[in-house]
Amino acid sequence: DAVDVLLRDTGESNDTQQRLPLDFISGNIIEMMIPGEDSLPMVMTLAVKFLSDSPVALKHLVEENMELKRHKAQSCDEYAWTDYISLPFTQNVINETLRMANIINAVWRKALRDVEIKGYLIPKGWCVMASFSSVHMD
Repeated sequence: DAVDVLLRDTGESNDTQQRLPLDFISGNIIEMMIPGEDSLPMVMTLAVKFLSDSPVALKHLVEENMELKRHKAQSCDEYAWTDYISLPFTQNVINETLRMANIINAVWRKALRDVEIKGYLIPKGWCVMASFSSVHMD
């Protein structure tokens, strides 16, 4: 897994060609642990916030889910996972919330070769931060 790869690159074995700084390794491990701990409550909270900012979307979401509830009551069927997957607007709300609710704002990567981006040179070996929120938001 990712932790094994990070620890392998500490340079403690003779086979390792590159060495990662320990603060880089520990930072990445911590960033991997945070989403597993707080992601669901955070995303649910942000979904409520985003929906409260968009009453039209909230109304559409409630209508779609109430229609499913009426259908289930009339047919006496139990809810199944496929019922929720079949709700297109609900799925769009989930996808948009996941896009906008960045639990990890950025990740660090090491440049494997010299790279030029918009006139700026990133030398091989430098650490680069990829910002998810700047890509996912206007």
